Amino acid sequence: MYHNYKHLAHSCRPLTIARDDQPQWGKIGGYSPQGVEPPVITESTRYFATLKTGDAEQTELSLFISMDYELTSPNNLWKNQSMMHSKARPLVQFVFHKPLPRGENPRLASELSGLGLIIEEERADSDDPEKNIIWNHHKIGGYPFFARSRNSIFEQSKALLQDGYWQLAQFSFPDAQDGPVSGRWPFTAFVFHVFTKDASGQIDFRYCWG
Repeated sequence: MYHNYKHLAHSCRPLTIARDDQPQWGKIGGYSPQGVEPPVITESTRYFATLKTGDAEQTELSLFISMDYELTSPNNLWKNQSMMHSKARPLVQFVFHKPLPRGENPRLASELSGLGLIIEEERADSDDPEKNIIWNHHKIGGYPFFARSRNSIFEQSKALLQDGYWQLAQFSFPDAQDGPVSGRWPFTAFVFHVFTKDASGQIDFRYCWG
């Protein structure tokens, strides 16, 4: 799994939101892939994005999010910021599946307009402030970028990397280089990170936003 990406420790593959819904590299927003659903569905569960894993079987990985924006809710976006979550907490859920076109299930449709994702060419990435080359926008691999680099989530992410996890994906608020995505960006101004580790064929995920 991830054989095209797992080596991305000191480099990354930038991601760009496309200007159309061509899904050669992945998808974001719109309808989820046909027939693909997460195990836990709540009133807040929505599709977010699909990434090609780069394996020989052409497997794809779809992400579904279930945080909400109610101030009294335990699943509130702001209450859960700057915390490292495991896949046991289904605020974000990960579903592997074969390549599929978008379905038409409005129940899980994203609030974002449906567009494609472009995986760009590999480039150097470093968290060394003297090098100043960390990619702070969407990417696969590389170092996690945090606007405040000395807080607990920064230290937790370092511990994960030292334990054999690597950053599968990072998503930031869309900028001028991205396509015309419309709708509410689910992580507001936070940067969203997904970490993964493949140990003896068992794939684990951790995630956070901050």
